[in-house]
Amino acid sequence: MAISFDPRRRTFLLKRALLIALTILLGFLTGCVSGGSGDREKLLKIREKYLAAKEFVATAQMVADYGDRVYNYKLTYVGDGAKGEMSVLEPQNIKGLRALIDGSDVILKYDGALLETGVFSKNGISPIEAFPLMINAWENGFITAGYRERLNEYDCLVAEIDMTRAGETDALLQRVWFASDTGLPVKAEIRVNGFTVINCDFEDAQLR
Repeated sequence: MAISFDPRRRTFLLKRALLIALTILLGFLTGCVSGGSGDREKLLKIREKYLAAKEFVATAQMVADYGDRVYNYKLTYVGDGAKGEMSVLEPQNIKGLRALIDGSDVILKYDGALLETGVFSKNGISPIEAFPLMINAWENGFITAGYRERLNEYDCLVAEIDMTRAGETDALLQRVWFASDTGLPVKAEIRVNGFTVINCDFEDAQLR
């Protein structure tokens, strides 16, 4: 028995397939950020703020967790994603230690004391490099997801950012909560292979 096929239905199915393909392509080209279009636009606006700013200034509580060792710090940072200065406020025994960061170069300044950190991945993710890493990701990172979430008293826009380094096998990811009204960070996490190595709660933050 011969089977006939309605050419009008064939045209309809072809148009539908093309529409689906076009939708997927447009989603890829608009920054690869999932979530509502309004949230995508706001995250891109936040990115523009950091790209335009001369420096980021913050005070934060930071926990560095290396599995068998956990370190708690209160730190300040002034700089951008390439260079800046980090100072230790807590713990008391290394209060006043300063790290001058310029790319991959770091100079520690304190009366002979060192900021003790562990190494989780072979490249190491330490509190010293955490701020530049986070800021650089806010400016240039590959945003894989974006959505809204309430965090304490803040209405936040959350960005998940892939920071995996070229040629490396360790998956390096960041999740950051930006206050939706100011675009300033409330909280950020850096994960290596699914394990949260850096947890950062911002007490104060501003762009200059």
